[in-house]
Amino acid sequence: MIFLPPSPMLWEMYVVLTGDIVASRAVSDREGLLQGLVGAMERINGRLAPWVLSPFRVVRGDEFQGLISSLGPVPMAIFDLKAWLLPWKVRIGVGAGGVSTRVVEDVSLMDGEAFRRAAEALQVAREARREVVFRTGLKPVDEVAEMIYPLMETIWGRWREELWQRCLLFLEGGSLKGVAEEVGVSYQAIHKEFQRSGAMKVLEVMEKFQRWLEGRSA
Repeated sequence: MIFLPPSPMLWEMYVVLTGDIVASRAVSDREGLLQGLVGAMERINGRLAPWVLSPFRVVRGDEFQGLISSLGPVPMAIFDLKAWLLPWKVRIGVGAGGVSTRVVEDVSLMDGEAFRRAAEALQVAREARREVVFRTGLKPVDEVAEMIYPLMETIWGRWREELWQRCLLFLEGGSLKGVAEEVGVSYQAIHKEFQRSGAMKVLEVMEKFQRWLEGRSA
């Protein structure tokens, strides 16, 4: 699975992803948590390079934030961040709209509608004990996200860390056969695991949502 290249029409769209670690105060290895967050920020900046307007960074404690130019890559970015930051559980608010300040390198120095909506989405996620909430100002987008993510959270909430990593391998290579060869098990075993766990359906839905969002971002 690949990220779609951005269209020149999409650069007027401002999208903010704001996230944090659930129950981070209970994490005793603070240094390990910080290093994990910093590492994940470096990876997501590389993954989303064509869309990044202000790089993702840790902005306070266990909270992170970044500014991008399209809603399209958001579903897979969320999936990547959740997988990369295991064993910690990640909560993410997605906001879209205008930016009332200049776009600068330090995302913490900006403000505007997209930032306020992302903050609102993250707060809703905290209060509702959700993992992903969208507040984009685009009613169809928010409604579809509200239908998709509660179900996705129920499904992937049962996954072992090993399965998350295998899903990442699938996203990178695009085949179950490649995953089986990489981890040293049979194709049949991987196929059964992806089907029984709902992983294949989750990945299919994420890809379809991504493509639909590309159209909504134009």
